[in-house]
Amino acid sequence: MKSTQIEKNLKILRKYHDFTQEDMSVILNISRSCYTMYEIGMRRPDLEMLFTLSEKFSIPLDCFFYESSKFMKVLLEYDVLSSLKP
Repeated sequence: MKSTQIEKNLKILRKYHDFTQEDMSVILNISRSCYTMYEIGMRRPDLEMLFTLSEKFSIPLDCFFYESSKFMKVLLEYDVLSSLKP
């Protein structure tokens, strides 16, 4: 599967919050392997999962489709609280 911006931005989001893939899987209530597949592009998050990510991290849904530098600006703008860490 060809890598898309979503996979890149998921990794940026995770690293921005200093979360592990395990942390993200707990936050999203999915297996770690499922989350890992999202990040490496072996599986794509469906719209419901993108909504969940948007809600959990209080960022606009469409920003997952932004190019990486614009996505980072959104993260800095919204400066999401790190209280989500399990």
